[in-house]
Formats: sequence, structure tokens, C-alpha cells
Amino acid sequence: MAERDGTPYDRQPAHDEMRAQLAATREAFHSLLDKLSDDDLQQPSLNPKWTNGALLSHIIVSLRFLPLAVASAKRGRGMFNLPAPVFDPVNATIASVLGKHQSIASLRHRYDSAFDAALTRLDGVQPEELQRGANFYRSGFHDIRRLYESQAHHLAEHGADVVFNAQSETPSSRTRPSEGNPSHGPWQCLRR
Repeated sequence: MAERDGTPYDRQPAHDEMRAQLAATREAFHSLLDKLSDDDLQQPSLNPKWTNGALLSHIIVSLRFLPLAVASAKRGRGMFNLPAPVFDPVNATIASVLGKHQSIASLRHRYDSAFDAALTRLDGVQPEELQRGANFYRSGFHDIRRLYESQAHHLAEHGADVVFNAQSETPSSRTRPSEGNPSHGPWQCLRR
């Protein structure tokens, strides 16, 4: 039996819980896509750096890197710890490039492909490996379980910045969650 925070757990319950949370995150992402049109993807999000499509692509990139991050955590090596002046512009550029010329269908396909790869990687993680980790994202130590949990938090963070229905809602008509409106969007079920 492995331990997390000094509490023993079996592989199956831990893995089942992680799979369920990742599946709930996938469902929330799909729900978000269902509220958008292809035209909405090219509209500005509430994040001034990105369009809706770039923002959604950023979420997908995070999920696509999850299997690589897990492999790195198994070896005790972190990732994405570059200084903000280096990492942030690269991150914004990647999301902007990947967000261009996307459709709802292509985003859904890309997300599902990354989701399948993340589940496949999880199947290869042994119980004693779940507590392995390293520093990630310039935010301290992440064990493998936390890397999976971070997908829900990432969607909650950025899903709140998506602007729906480009014809009737503009960025100026909504506030970001940090500005006092934390309870909107299909990702609300993922908040603790």
C-alpha cells in the first residue's frame, strides 16, 4: 500500500478517484465547448492576451503535457519552472498559434486525444509512484496525483475567462472571477 500525506491508500480507489475527476473535467470542457460557436473562438476572452480559441488551446496543451509531466515526476524532475519573463511569452505564443483556425470539433478532438493519453499514462502508474514528484509550474512540489488534480483547477481558472456568444456578450459585460464573479460556468462543479 502507498501513502499520501501519511494516509495509506490502495491503487484502485486512488486511480478510480483520479480517473473520475479527470472524466468530470472532460465533461466540463465539453460543456464549455457546447456553449460556443466556431465564430466565438476568434473573439477576445476576458484574458487580454488570448482569444477564446487560444485560451481553450492553452487548456488542451496542459492536458497534452500531463503524460510527460508524470514521467518527469516519476524521476523526481520538475518541468515548466522557467522564470516568468521567459516562460510567459512562450506560453502565450504557443496558445495563440494553436488557437488560430480551430473549430469546436477540432478542439473537442484534440482534448479527447490528450485525455486518452493522460488515462493511458495513469494506468502505468504504480501505487508507490503516486507520491513521487518535483517542482512544477513555478508553484512548488507536485506529486503525480496533484498533477492530475491540477487539470480541474486549470479548467476552472481559465474556463471562467471564456466569453460566450460573441454577438450579445462582450468582455466588458462580464468580470473575471477574481473581480467578484466566481460562480459561473460549467466548471463550477470542479471547484472545492
